[in-house]
Amino acid sequence: MNRCLPILFLLFINILSNTIAAQDLNTFSLNGNWKFRKAGTKEWMPAKVPGVVHLDLMRNKLIPDPFVGDNEAKLQWIGDIGWEYVKTFQYGEGNFAWRHIELVCKGIDTYANVYLNDSLILVADNMFREWYVDIKQYLHIGTNTLRFQFPAINTENKVRYGQLPAKLPGDEKVVCRKAAYQFGWDWGPSFATSGIWRPVYIRKWGALNVITTHIIQKKLTDSTADLSAEFTMFADLDNPCEVRLFLDSTEVLRQPVTLKRGPNIVRGDISLKNPERWWPNGMGSPKLYNFRYEVYFDGQIVAKGSQRVGLRTIELVQDKDSSGRSFYFKVNGIPVFIKGANYVPQDNFLPRVKDSTYRALIRDVKAANMNMLRVWGGGIYENDIFY
Repeated sequence: MNRCLPILFLLFINILSNTIAAQDLNTFSLNGNWKFRKAGTKEWMPAKVPGVVHLDLMRNKLIPDPFVGDNEAKLQWIGDIGWEYVKTFQYGEGNFAWRHIELVCKGIDTYANVYLNDSLILVADNMFREWYVDIKQYLHIGTNTLRFQFPAINTENKVRYGQLPAKLPGDEKVVCRKAAYQFGWDWGPSFATSGIWRPVYIRKWGALNVITTHIIQKKLTDSTADLSAEFTMFADLDNPCEVRLFLDSTEVLRQPVTLKRGPNIVRGDISLKNPERWWPNGMGSPKLYNFRYEVYFDGQIVAKGSQRVGLRTIELVQDKDSSGRSFYFKVNGIPVFIKGANYVPQDNFLPRVKDSTYRALIRDVKAANMNMLRVWGGGIYENDIFY
């Protein structure tokens, strides 16, 4: 199952997405202590997940600080060789009663062969997406071993580039679904990383899987906001379910539906009287509504999530004028003078960026009277906390 996020986005300061973030239930974390080694060697060393190989090499005092002096040039060998990561964990017999047991990798950087108990379960080739693999048939009661093999990035890219029918500008990095800045840019050094850079865990679910949930704004006036809640689900069985949507603590939607086996889309409409609008920084209050949902299947809650939603209209105006066409935004019908910046990743080694760092940066942006950020296309699909 593929799930992706937008990579290039004009973000008005204070806007949050109208996608309700699903909270995975019944999970078993595989974050924390791992071991890693250089491919072809025998010695395993301690590692941390989420992380990348450069951070683990630094923790083990095997490389100096990459940002000091001319260490950038001295550390290019890290992307020229392969690496392996391994974790051993216990899994109890009682967990096998679930119909589906998935390995969830929120982010793998970038090429990797993933083995569970020596069975190949995943071949990854994309840093930007999430990976979901049904692993029930490969799990053991008791001790299990999960292993990631990362090939040499630079070698892998050169091989793929050489297989193209024609040469493209941008050298080998153009064939790689990987953050382009890692190969060097005008604002930062070249460090091509490998690793499990976002959380990894095991998820159990039964006959129903809620994939995405959206709050769709259909109409907005000063007197009424007409919204639709849309749930995308996958059902193993033909069976009834019930969706409940809450605004703060008040239930605003209860939608019973009979699901068909396979993919399903469930919709329910709601209206809010006298809605308060969201406004960009400096133009008014950034009102956000607190929505949460619950999905019940066979009398039990199987999914839930929450999101703050801003009600607003955003329009790009391109009217003909004496110079050609205009290019400006209107928010809630009012033209906006854009004061913003181009946002790039905050660290070459992404797992080092803490939630508190995101909060501090966005507060500084707001204090500087900016009202828009552009997520640079050579970076990443940013973490949810950014949006």
